[in-house]
Amino acid sequence: MRFEKLLFSFMILLTAKLVVGQGQLDTELKRRLDSIMALDQKYREMMSLDNAKKLSLAKQFGIPADSLNRHLWKLQQKSDSSNWAEIESIFIHQGYPGKSLVGEPTNEAAWYVLQHNTPNIQKYFPLVETAGKNGELPFMLVAKMQDRLLMMQNQEQIYGTQAVGLTLLNPKTGNKEFQWVMWPIRDRGNVNQRRKEAGFRDTVEENAHYLEAEFKDLTVSEINDIQGGKH
Repeated sequence: MRFEKLLFSFMILLTAKLVVGQGQLDTELKRRLDSIMALDQKYREMMSLDNAKKLSLAKQFGIPADSLNRHLWKLQQKSDSSNWAEIESIFIHQGYPGKSLVGEPTNEAAWYVLQHNTPNIQKYFPLVETAGKNGELPFMLVAKMQDRLLMMQNQEQIYGTQAVGLTLLNPKTGNKEFQWVMWPIRDRGNVNQRRKEAGFRDTVEENAHYLEAEFKDLTVSEINDIQGGKH
């Protein structure tokens, strides 16, 4: 009986040491971030539903089916704004809420909110980058945000994660048509090696197919001209 008590005490002590050694999660912050993440995806998921489900959803909202996406986008923008206010407060007071603080996959919530609030990426990307380098966030997400930042700054992307919508002349029809085009990639010949090192499991070609985007022999300057209506 005495041995069992000693063994039980030892196990309790060992567990306590492990908890202290590993660090305890901030459960309150984790709950907040999980709720924020749900709101970040709520209306985006609705916009990706099939037509039958969208029709039913439009009836629930009491609006015409052809107005549903616009309605959902307005609701999402409102959620994005309130989500960002919370995330920025967390950034300011606690830094990036990474894996050791809130666990996985909750450590990705702040990344999604920032990625969807593009104007704030430049200011807070250093926090995200540091979190990735310290193992607090998958580095693949850092790479995606870095590409988006470079595109915003009119520079070539590094990992081939971003596409841009352009209105281009279709040589087959002779008409100008909207299409998605991969944003220019720096040192494209080695991009798949960089993607592999960053944790991506697919190639840039596979990613382009997923984005339904084409590779065009266009420079950043040429894309800017097209967007400005010079072509």
